[in-house]
This record gives sequence, C-alpha cells and structure tokens, in this order.
Amino acid sequence: EGKKPIDPHEVENSSIKDLKSVILSLEWEITDQVMQTLGEEIQKLEGICKDNKIVVAFLQLLASLGKYIRKRRADAHPDSIRLLHSVYDNLERVMLSDDLSDAAKKKMLVAQVNRYKKLKEEIVITKTSASKKESKASEKKAQASSEDETASSEEDTYVEEKQIETEARSPFPGRDQKNDSK
Repeated sequence: EGKKPIDPHEVENSSIKDLKSVILSLEWEITDQVMQTLGEEIQKLEGICKDNKIVVAFLQLLASLGKYIRKRRADAHPDSIRLLHSVYDNLERVMLSDDLSDAAKKKMLVAQVNRYKKLKEEIVITKTSASKKESKASEKKAQASSEDETASSEEDTYVEEKQIETEARSPFPGRDQKNDSK
C-alpha cells in the first residue's frame, strides 16, 4: 500500500475535481453557499459512483461531517474540519489510485469511520460537560433568584404585618386617621 502522491492532472480530469475545489474553499470560509455546494457535489458523486460501495461510504462520511459543520459553524469541534480533509484525501486516493486493492481501500475506509466515531464520542462528551456547566449555572441562578424571592417575600410579609399593626391601633380600622379628623 505505497502512498505515492496523486497526480494533480488526474484530479483535474476526474469526477472528483469539483469536490476537491469545495473542500479546499472550506479552508478560507464556511458559508451556507460553500456547504450547499459541498452537499450537491457529494450527491452528484454518489449518483456517479453508486455501484462502488467503498466510495459511497466515503461520500456519506463527508456528507455527515458537512452537515455537522454547516449546523455548528464556528462552534464545530476543531477536529471536524481536519477529519473532513482526511476523509476527502482518502477518498481521492481510493478513486484515483489504480494500484490499491479493495482490501486496502476498505482498510482506509474503516480507519476513517473509526476516526469519525471517535469524533462523535468527543462531541457528545463536550456537549454533556457543557450541558452540566449550563445546568450548574442555571441552578445557581435559580438558587439566587429563589433567595431573592424569599427575601422579597419576607419584606412583603414584614410590610403587611406593620400595616396590620397600624390598623389595629387605629380607632377606625381600614381608614386613614388623617382623613377622619375633619
């Protein structure tokens, strides 16, 4: 499984050249337009390569990563873009290297699928710890709010008690003594 470099002219003359262009443009900017074009190129290649299960599996990995990156953008896991490039590089080799056996191609696919699974696990762990932090922050806010409400409620009770005491001392409960002195 020698890793001789892919001839750029081979890429230029292949069905993968537009996908490569989109993948490279992700280095500069992740926009809806670029991500939509990525999805379109993947769909186009899935149609062209539908009989090659290994290529289709690589394309599905790219599609899944693309959807995740499009949804999360700047909040996407930093390894997601690196994995997208790695999957593409392996796809390019699989599609353009005549000297690779099916077993070698499958081995490359399995390695990328495992990296993808590991990334998904890291994303879940990151989300879970972020959720726990948000939950703790929410709990603290709720506790502070509850303490404020308790203090406010205690103040209201105190004010009500004082009003009741004042009315109890008044000869005319419920009336303002100043208005009654006419």
